[in-house]
Amino acid sequence: MARKACRRTPMLLPLVLLATATCGGPHIEFPQPGGPPPADVVIKQRAVRAPRPAGPLRAATAPVDVRYLGSAGFLIRREPAVLMTAPLFTNPFPLGHLSQLVAGRTLIKAFVDDVNEFADGTASRDFEKDVKDVSVILSGHAHYDHLMDVPEMARMYMATSQPYIVTNTTGRRIMAPFHLANVVALNDPSANFVNFKDAAHCNSNGCETPDEAGKWWPSAQGTTKGRLRVYAVSSDHPPQLFGMLFFPGCQRADLASAPTKFGDWKMGEVLAFLIDFLDPSGNVAFRTYYEDAPLPPCRSQPFKDIVDGDNHAVDLAVLCAGNFNEVPGAETIVKKLRAQDVILAHWEWFFDETRYRDRIFLELPPPNSVKQYRDLVVAQLQGVVDDPAKHVHVPLPGVRLTF
Repeated sequence: MARKACRRTPMLLPLVLLATATCGGPHIEFPQPGGPPPADVVIKQRAVRAPRPAGPLRAATAPVDVRYLGSAGFLIRREPAVLMTAPLFTNPFPLGHLSQLVAGRTLIKAFVDDVNEFADGTASRDFEKDVKDVSVILSGHAHYDHLMDVPEMARMYMATSQPYIVTNTTGRRIMAPFHLANVVALNDPSANFVNFKDAAHCNSNGCETPDEAGKWWPSAQGTTKGRLRVYAVSSDHPPQLFGMLFFPGCQRADLASAPTKFGDWKMGEVLAFLIDFLDPSGNVAFRTYYEDAPLPPCRSQPFKDIVDGDNHAVDLAVLCAGNFNEVPGAETIVKKLRAQDVILAHWEWFFDETRYRDRIFLELPPPNSVKQYRDLVVAQLQGVVDDPAKHVHVPLPGVRLTF
């Protein structure tokens, strides 16, 4: 019954956001990446972007650059591979887009143009080069804040590289009118890669959910360009506001025309991932756990089996801080996978259509609290790493960390 009620609520989103817009969390100033957390959240007229650390946060066989793009978006480079996750630069406020929702080309370009200067303090164009080198774009579900900017981003910067866009069947069907090359639906029943073995006893809300154990995409040997591979496990999406899940459901056929409403971007099957960067010998060089919705603990066993099986702990875990309070125990994944570093993402107010260089970053309104979630994650890392507080990072959008 609860799911049916949620399906009647999407039109309430603008009213709910209007009510919460004036009671968002504080402006936040974070410490240097890798440094101790602030004793209290600091109220600032403008958020201060922490500069890139002088050196890697810890030793690695080759440096791995991880830049936070905001919401659930990251750009991860480990030469020669570059992977991007679910970028959102448009940040539309619903009341201004009730009649038409489209990607903000100007805002996308502004982030690309501004980020090196304002996050790194340099005049370089390294980020634009990184974007043009992307070989895989990965998204765990098809909501607008994860996929709506992908087609325009691909057209603007990736016409030459033509990356794989890896998502679920609903995402592929929603993006069909954009005629993008290399769109992969990991849970396509005719060629499934997703592990669904725990879905039945975890109250699955999915779409295409074949009862299969899953396998590495594109193969255990990884992609031809950059040697990376992805393992997906069926997950779920918690309610976003006041117990309501906005834009649930599945797209059963290709859209005939481009999506122009928030509700066009249905959720589809929710996925979480292991991402392996492989060395020239095919061994795991750097392993990342990534989610763009908090993973229910009952879905974690396939990931733990992989980590225990090859005895390669997760080097970096990226956790979704948004709505973590709706998924008790979501933070336990970092202990199960023996994560060496953790980044908390999707913590900030993402309904702000201000150019990146002028934007003030707000924490999502209560009950979301990135500081509270950070404390829970730090507690889980006790006994896994020394001084766990130094291994949990909450970067501002644009900031680049090196591991």
